[in-house]
Amino acid sequence: MSSALADRPAVAAAPRTPSAAALARVLVTLKLRLLRNTLRRSPWQVLGLVVAGLYGLGITVSLVGGLVLLRGADAGTAGSAVVLGGSAAVLGWALVPLVAFGTDATLDPGRLVPFPAPARALVPGLVLAGVVGVPGLVTTVVAAATVVTFSRGTAATVVAVVAAPIAVATAVSLSRLTTSAFAGALGGRRSRERLTVVVLLGASLVGPALALLLNRADGATITFPPDPAVVARVADVLAWTPLGWAWGAPAAVAGGQVLTGTVRLALAAGFLVAVLAAWSRVLDRSLTGGALSPAPARGLDDDASRHGDRRERRAPREPALLVRLETTRTGAAMARSLRYWRRDARYVTTVASLLGVPLIIVVIGSAFPVPSGGVVLALGPVLGFFLGWASHDDVAYDGTAVWMAVAAGLPGRCDRRGRSLALLVWAGPLVLLASVVSVAVPGRWELLPAVTGVALALLGAGQGVSAITSAATPYPVQEAGESPFASPPGSVVASVAVQLVSSVVGLCLASPAIALAVAALIVTEPGEPGLLSFGALAVGLAVGGGAWALGTGLGARIFDRRGPEIIAALVR
Repeated sequence: MSSALADRPAVAAAPRTPSAAALARVLVTLKLRLLRNTLRRSPWQVLGLVVAGLYGLGITVSLVGGLVLLRGADAGTAGSAVVLGGSAAVLGWALVPLVAFGTDATLDPGRLVPFPAPARALVPGLVLAGVVGVPGLVTTVVAAATVVTFSRGTAATVVAVVAAPIAVATAVSLSRLTTSAFAGALGGRRSRERLTVVVLLGASLVGPALALLLNRADGATITFPPDPAVVARVADVLAWTPLGWAWGAPAAVAGGQVLTGTVRLALAAGFLVAVLAAWSRVLDRSLTGGALSPAPARGLDDDASRHGDRRERRAPREPALLVRLETTRTGAAMARSLRYWRRDARYVTTVASLLGVPLIIVVIGSAFPVPSGGVVLALGPVLGFFLGWASHDDVAYDGTAVWMAVAAGLPGRCDRRGRSLALLVWAGPLVLLASVVSVAVPGRWELLPAVTGVALALLGAGQGVSAITSAATPYPVQEAGESPFASPPGSVVASVAVQLVSSVVGLCLASPAIALAVAALIVTEPGEPGLLSFGALAVGLAVGGGAWALGTGLGARIFDRRGPEIIAALVR
């Protein structure tokens, strides 16, 4: 019997799956080590951490001090302040990574694919790792300070102690869920990209639309400073939404509404469980390859399903305009950039984010009426400013492929002008249309020349500055095929610095046209055309055109001189 058992082949023991607590400890330690190694390698990261730490410390001290002072206020006022601030924080965690500088990619789920750990075991550790950082620590400390605000009895204190970690976990989990879900959606073809544009535009309008609805409901008017009754009503509405359940629970108990607070706390806990479950499913798809390399599905992938095998046998036809453009060197650079703006998910995300800005202005202009239509009049100029700044790091999106232009001896003037014209060919008409809408909504047609002049000045000046910065200071961006919401380590501070400088320089260059337009707004009577308005148009055209010509010329010289350095800067 014993010999028979000895003759049997040994069965390898199945690998033991580590517990969620052990994985959490490993992931947090890994996050800290990656942060330490990044700081050693990149001085930009050190500077960024110092600046972000000081900024976060200032915000934390201010908010914690305010929450401590609110303990002496009545429960209603304290509850309204906490619910409004907490709801804004949760919404910011969910949406800001989609449209701002990107998410922290140090623990990207794609890097965890080789490890045999299920998604449900990784989720707690990834949540804790998400707290490691300036935003997470600030949110955690401020949430903990709400315990002091609502320490007005045993029941309120207990609910606040339970609600604070739920609120923080909800914020971090929502951030991971939204970025993971949208990253998977943006990994597909044009049908998914169009859907993402619509979703991003809709998300950018959530806040202004809420303000508009509240402003119009029951004939109420939102004023500055806000009416306390309106603030209390807004807070009460938010306290019964997923954004405010966790923040509104202790506020209700502190105000004597124990049942209401208990219900809100239960809803907050249930919402957190639902978010974690949804994130676990998305993460599981990423770990098993579902979100990283989605299989063709009927009705989803334009290339493989809707057109079947015909697309596999025949390459899609290029528009005739792009084919004609490629007959010249400047046209070839322009055609390549136009393809980027049409197909690259990174460019699509940028366009969706920028187009949301004018829509927000229109909604805010309707919700908060300003004399002479001042808010809506900024629609065209603001769009011109953002579109002019949009290509400030355009070269970096080529990545190391920019070596082909350098090796082929493409003149810098062809590259700079081609890239800029690719944006201007569609951004120019959009800015002109926005300028017309700017004056049409308030009925100030006499200001159309001034608004158009400022918009074109900002667009041209921004493109001129961008032609210089994209060649002089390219910083690493996410590579093609990566999540459009991820930021390479060490690039955030550089991106903020370049964006700030390019924005300020563009505004300074367009300041003569802006000054004339403001003077026209003040002096010109409604319905009466004025010389100042046409002067702003003339100056805007001169400033925009001159800045564009000068910027593309200087950018061309920099591109010709720094070709190898540009390639080296983009290698990571």
